[in-house]
Amino acid sequence: MSEYIFIILWPAVMALFQRFFDTKKTITVHGKKEERVALWFAILVFVPLVWIAVNRGHSIGDTSTYINSFAKMPNSFSQMP
Repeated sequence: MSEYIFIILWPAVMALFQRFFDTKKTITVHGKKEERVALWFAILVFVPLVWIAVNRGHSIGDTSTYINSFAKMPNSFSQMP
């Protein structure tokens, strides 16, 4: 599946999942009840997106430009023109 399609569809699928399943919990903060998303659901939503961002290939946006520019950079100040 294309990374672009996954990045668009994954949050939509997770939003539908949250709508039909109980993913929220109620906690008390300073005497006030707050509704929070469960930690397991937050991890389920964001880990795949972070994984794609970290391991993106040359085909995503301008990544190949950055990789090529970084490879051509000098390794020390003495190699600079």
